[in-house]
Amino acid sequence: TIIDGGLDGTEEINSSLFKLKTIGKDYRSLIVPYGGYRHRHGDVNRRLREPGISRNDYDGYMNGANVFRFSITEVPKLFREFFGRFNICPDEIDNFFLHQANLFILKHIAKRVKIPLDKMPVSIDRYGNTGAATVPLTMCDHYASKAEAIVNENILICGFGIGLSLGIGLLRLKDCVVLPIIVCHENFEDNIDNLHNESTSFLSK
Repeated sequence: TIIDGGLDGTEEINSSLFKLKTIGKDYRSLIVPYGGYRHRHGDVNRRLREPGISRNDYDGYMNGANVFRFSITEVPKLFREFFGRFNICPDEIDNFFLHQANLFILKHIAKRVKIPLDKMPVSIDRYGNTGAATVPLTMCDHYASKAEAIVNENILICGFGIGLSLGIGLLRLKDCVVLPIIVCHENFEDNIDNLHNESTSFLSK
């Protein structure tokens, strides 16, 4: 709970509520195996790991069936736990901003939680799945696609994915400034073809 000073000198209580969860036993379902602190150095050479799929140890791996099952079962379950724990009625929420995994998963979650589709903004059709950035990106796209916006709403945010982890937050926004998305058409030479040669040289030191 955050206590803010009101403009009239009185104290005003602005509560933000969160529930976080990790299903650690399924960590292998969505993972970048090497490159982190625990497993720093792996094989940079790509080889056939599954029929038609070549990966090295630094490429992301996803068991699509497991991740899909997690998304459409555990996420709705967390919603119900969250609403029950904090005695929240979904009708009190003005908008629901979910991680933009894919449209099929979003619609499944909305159906199971009974979220009206007109209260669940979607941005994946224009920006794709940008990982952890999808929630704030969707907020900016919804509120301030053309200009800066001042928002006074109760919103619910929900992220889920690698870990396998998931979380929900209820934010009561008051006079919150939401900045617009700036589209830039410039690009730069990323020299991506030499990426693995450079990483091989770096890892061998």
